[in-house]
Amino acid sequence: MSDYSILDITTPVAGYIRRIGELDDDVVVAGGSNIAEDLGIDSLARIDLVVLIEKHFDVVFDEAEMVEVTTVQELFDVIQRALAGR
Repeated sequence: MSDYSILDITTPVAGYIRRIGELDDDVVVAGGSNIAEDLGIDSLARIDLVVLIEKHFDVVFDEAEMVEVTTVQELFDVIQRALAGR
């Protein structure tokens, strides 16, 4: 089981999303936000996001699983599973 709380995951990931997506302060990064449509993170920026998250949490994600991720909540879920599997 992971020693990370939900805030230990959501806070840095939301920050990375903001940075990679170059989001204005008024843009809400919520669990239901669609990474591409709502937050404007295209496929190349998404790769940068995944690399930052992998480095931050010292995990490697399954590429096939990451392709299926469309919302921020799904991303959080993948991170939690990866941390639990360490």
